[in-house]
Amino acid sequence: MTIEKKLPVLSDIQAARKILRGVVHLTPICESSSISYMAGMKILFKCENLQRCGSFKIRGAYTKLSSLGPEERKKGVAAYSSGNHALGVAFAAKLLEMKATIFMPENVAEVKLKGVKAYGAKAVLVGTTSEERMNAALKFSEKTGAVLVPPFDDPKIIAGQGTLGLEILEQVPDAKRIVVPIGGGGLISGISIAVKSIKKEVEIVGVEPELAPKMSRSLEAGEIVKTVPGETVADGLKPVSPGKLTFEAVKRYVDRVVTVKDKDIIMATKLIMERAKLVVEPSGAVPLAACLSKAVENNKEKTVLVISGGNIDFEMFFKRKEEGHEGR
Repeated sequence: MTIEKKLPVLSDIQAARKILRGVVHLTPICESSSISYMAGMKILFKCENLQRCGSFKIRGAYTKLSSLGPEERKKGVAAYSSGNHALGVAFAAKLLEMKATIFMPENVAEVKLKGVKAYGAKAVLVGTTSEERMNAALKFSEKTGAVLVPPFDDPKIIAGQGTLGLEILEQVPDAKRIVVPIGGGGLISGISIAVKSIKKEVEIVGVEPELAPKMSRSLEAGEIVKTVPGETVADGLKPVSPGKLTFEAVKRYVDRVVTVKDKDIIMATKLIMERAKLVVEPSGAVPLAACLSKAVENNKEKTVLVISGGNIDFEMFFKRKEEGHEGR
């Protein structure tokens, strides 16, 4: 089966929405007139920071886990994540009464580690890169039979994340542009497939930290390339490369991908909290950073920014700020 045929289609995303009914929140669209004024365009926030587990990740995780058969559920699941996917898998496993073992980085944000344990999952700390976590999870899965639940490169995961796109079109039917953070690409893949299948004219823009430009570099090269991510404050957007499925989806459905500096991410994070009164993690603030830094141009179009999560480690955030990231 080709990569294209493995990508979910609109009907898969619609099916995922039925599965998620009663499990996830229909998160609100929020607005700050002062932020819109500063950006020079009508900005609306899709607030997945107010989602269960504090991020969009529960959508894909629950969609994936609910698709497993009785024998697979008995063996449990394994996942690797810097935090939000871990929380989503742990919570989905709790709801479905399954065992979960999550491989997380040694420098994981404390708020995310505590959350995983609170949901009853076992957390194993391994290395600092997504590749190290992935390899450890693969070995564990092969040894125990636990089903591996990848963070982004899976049709069910992508379909679950795509339910966000359906919601945005219903909540903001006259949206002209949707700006989405890119880590491994599962979120923007699902959203872009859903949106472009219904309204092709809506522009989809992806945003990465300048210090972790894995999708940008791969698009430039015309093939998937590995990067060595720097110590960006947007810790949830640091996979070393996009997935095969997500790279194909971005090539086919996303209009463009831009990058932003850490200093702009920090400023955007602070601004959302100060002006919109929303708790947002830096990874979720990159769309606003792109608008304020003019990486996304001001053309007065109504623009929806996806705030992907709100699980901020305040101690780490202010430490990075004091270390000088605000000037980078």
